[in-house]
Amino acid sequence: MIESLKEYQIITQLQEGKDVTQRQIAKNTGLSLGLVNLLLQRMTEKGLVKIEKLNSRSLRYILTPKGMAEKVRLTCEHLKKSYAQISSLMEVVAAVVARAWRQGYRDVILYGPADEVLQILKIALAQQEIEYRFYRRGEEPPSGQFLFLVWTQEDEEKLAPDHHVVNILKVL
Repeated sequence: MIESLKEYQIITQLQEGKDVTQRQIAKNTGLSLGLVNLLLQRMTEKGLVKIEKLNSRSLRYILTPKGMAEKVRLTCEHLKKSYAQISSLMEVVAAVVARAWRQGYRDVILYGPADEVLQILKIALAQQEIEYRFYRRGEEPPSGQFLFLVWTQEDEEKLAPDHHVVNILKVL
């Protein structure tokens, strides 16, 4: 799985950049140069990449049709896993809110960065017709009987001593 993600990153670089070097791939992906070299060799053996010698010092890496098909396969695999995680997160949000309501908490506050997780939480709450308020990290949270949903360790630690806090990603 992890290797296929790394291969996906390399395939993407090859598809996006003409005559991209191993060094450029390493820089753009955050992978080490040695790992890029090793993975390119393996991908060549699998028939995903073709190596063309430009001169005595330069190589060109060409994505083969099999390599393009592998990128599509990996993209679909990633989308399926992402959808499953989003569905799971939505179920967890519903369960956490229901439990909090049984404990007497009626108001939900989303507290954290404005990122992709926030967007998913907003959708999950809207689908269940649960009202909420959002406070960005750094804003002073209100005090009272609130359920705070957070998704970072930093925000959990900041709020936890004084508030009812659930780090939604830890519940998954």
